[in-house]
Amino acid sequence: TADASFLTVPQSAWLGLKGSEPTADWGTVKKEASAVLSAFVASPAAKALSQVDILGREVPFVRTLEDGGIQRGAMDLLYRKDGRVWVADYKTAAVHDPKTAQAEWGAQGEAYTAAVKAATGEGARFAVVSLKSGELLELAVG
Repeated sequence: TADASFLTVPQSAWLGLKGSEPTADWGTVKKEASAVLSAFVASPAAKALSQVDILGREVPFVRTLEDGGIQRGAMDLLYRKDGRVWVADYKTAAVHDPKTAQAEWGAQGEAYTAAVKAATGEGARFAVVSLKSGELLELAVG
């Protein structure tokens, strides 16, 4: 069994959230968030990610687009697996179908992998990680 002790959030954090949105049902939010994260810790995706070399979390990027515009963002997770660089994005939705995931987040993956290529000269791959379904789906980008 995976250790989910890190899920214990200090009461002060919950009180801070409560103050930011006093009408929200924070008891339900806390219960649901704890259930999702506890299940995720024991998931195949969490196991897979525990075996990679983490290069960075919440990695900021800025890149110039072809039309001269600027794109800014942050990549949830940058890691190396089997000699390749990967960018992963966490999703709260349950994700099961690669085709749906590709349609929904493929463009995001294109942006992230292009940013890695521009910054490092190294190609990257892209995956979405569903916290709810505990799946890691590798998408085709590039």
